[in-house]
Amino acid sequence: MDLLKEATYETVGFCDNYTVFFNNYTKLADKIPQETLTKYKDELVFLRQYLSYLLTFQDDVEVSENVIEANQTRYLKEVGELKNLLGNKSSAPKEQVYPKFASISQAYIQLVEEKAVAMMRVELFNLLVQLRENFTLTLKTSLIEEARKLSETNPDPSQSKIGEIKIDPNSGITRLLPNNTPDFMQTPLDYLGFCIWSIVEKNGLLIPGKPSLGVYRFKEKHCVFTGEKQIRDFVDDPGKYFDGVIDQCRKNPELIHLLRLDDVFKHISILSLLQSKEGGPGLSSKLMVDKSIETPTHFIEKNLDPNYCWNEWELRKKAIQMANIRNMQTKANQTILSNFKVDSETQVWLKKEKGTNTGINKGTNPLRPRNYIVGLRDKNVQ
Repeated sequence: MDLLKEATYETVGFCDNYTVFFNNYTKLADKIPQETLTKYKDELVFLRQYLSYLLTFQDDVEVSENVIEANQTRYLKEVGELKNLLGNKSSAPKEQVYPKFASISQAYIQLVEEKAVAMMRVELFNLLVQLRENFTLTLKTSLIEEARKLSETNPDPSQSKIGEIKIDPNSGITRLLPNNTPDFMQTPLDYLGFCIWSIVEKNGLLIPGKPSLGVYRFKEKHCVFTGEKQIRDFVDDPGKYFDGVIDQCRKNPELIHLLRLDDVFKHISILSLLQSKEGGPGLSSKLMVDKSIETPTHFIEKNLDPNYCWNEWELRKKAIQMANIRNMQTKANQTILSNFKVDSETQVWLKKEKGTNTGINKGTNPLRPRNYIVGLRDKNVQ
């Protein structure tokens, strides 16, 4: 724990030096090349990330120490009570002994687990220290001292107090101050408390904001800034800076975890962003938008054959037709007009000749005998 606190204290000092330098580098007599400023900025990002890890380790170690102390006290207490309960007795009631054994075992298991986690933290801390020792800080001491003198002799009044800033009630921005916010000190700061104006306008520069100037809430985000100008620019167009922070994280992927923006880039590979930054086949600079489509939960497969026929007689009919087609002849005619056209052939199946039989009605008339009386009309006729 002492080594951790010592490393944290040292890193905080380095971060303060870089912060003072960047707050006053425009006032320095010597002009610093842009390449050198970019290098200093990358070194500050490394120190901020390293400090973030150290502070996280420190919080975890404190929690672990409290857990170990509580379980150790519990273990010793239960063992002492168990000794007093047994004493010189050859036996004891199980209703009293077994709960003691269960409590002792739980405390012991938690101590063993915390020991394993502590060993992993030690290894990880040694790895971080090794990485820090291999990283060289190139900011000159003379520049730091000159920047501190400028900061002491010519302080910026806008960074200590600000004038009246008018905020449009319809803009959705709320200014939180200690006098109008009961739990002002417990207000969670987004972007790890860094000034988003500096991140956007200074190409990813990490400068801590000052909560004493007010905390500005917009769309459930709490932001702090370093001065009056930065606040006024944010109030005029807050969406510009929120989108600008995301663009800076896309250009500098090392800022994603540091600014706690993992939820924004949860569907994007960090490796792809790093390759894009180095000129490799990464992502484009445009903002990618996630799209979704609806698909059925259970697909219904239709294995239907439209030519299937279950009727045996229909199948026989088709077989006879195919057999008859083999005996047919195909003829084609060529004319002058069709000389330059594409050849086409047709196969015709002539209809069968069919005949019908009709019935003929036939009949005979029976003889009808008649009797004639001669001589009734003409007397001369005999």
